[in-house]
Amino acid sequence: MMNSSEFNYHDGMDLYTEETPTSRFQSLIKQSTRIHQGPPHRRLLNTVKEDLDDTGRVRRWTFGAKNQSETRTIMMMGETGTGKSTLINVMVNYILGVECEDNIRFEIIEEEERSQTESQTTAVTVYEIYGQEGVPVQFSLRLIDTPGYGDTAGGESDKAIAENLRKLFQIEKGVHEIDAVCFVVKASQNRLTASQSYIFDAILSLFGKDMKNNIMALITFSDGQKPAALEAIDKAGIPCARNKKKNLFTSNSIM
Repeated sequence: MMNSSEFNYHDGMDLYTEETPTSRFQSLIKQSTRIHQGPPHRRLLNTVKEDLDDTGRVRRWTFGAKNQSETRTIMMMGETGTGKSTLINVMVNYILGVECEDNIRFEIIEEEERSQTESQTTAVTVYEIYGQEGVPVQFSLRLIDTPGYGDTAGGESDKAIAENLRKLFQIEKGVHEIDAVCFVVKASQNRLTASQSYIFDAILSLFGKDMKNNIMALITFSDGQKPAALEAIDKAGIPCARNKKKNLFTSNSIM
């Protein structure tokens, strides 16, 4: 366990004191903007934003300096309201070395992105977080965030999302490898929607069914009972990684 020390940090017009391991978080605080005083303190990471195509609907947000560390690429897909944005922020905190008992949380998804305008609902965003010094995880993380499909825009929006995903994997500055696809679904959902099936089929058409052992079902909002979503995934024929008992892997732990 690292020793904690107290330090003052001046954030714009605010002067406050935080109890935190300075060797881990002082640099990150200087590279982020306060969202909420807390506790826990919530801060938005200052990212470099880049459009990867001329429409602005395939884009990359980068945090940290590029380095030679190995990069893991994960695609996150899920309908609006499944908690996908929260899961992305949890993964980012893990990469940055934040632990459950720490009194600080970092976020990479801006609030306005969670209430997107119609022109943004089909945008695919790549979040790249380069490995940081002094943290246990010594690799960089690339998260591909598909928008909250299934919104009021309907089928045409789903088609546009699928097209933007294809574009991301085809353009020169895009993504050309992937380690896992995470399918985020609420525990209470007892059947998959047409939008979920459409987007999932589009992803399988990109990577093929050989990808099945790299597809993970992330079940959210669980009450500890067997999630109805497990049966829905089975009925829909969604190929997902399973444990030795042939059960889908599930977890309800979150920061």
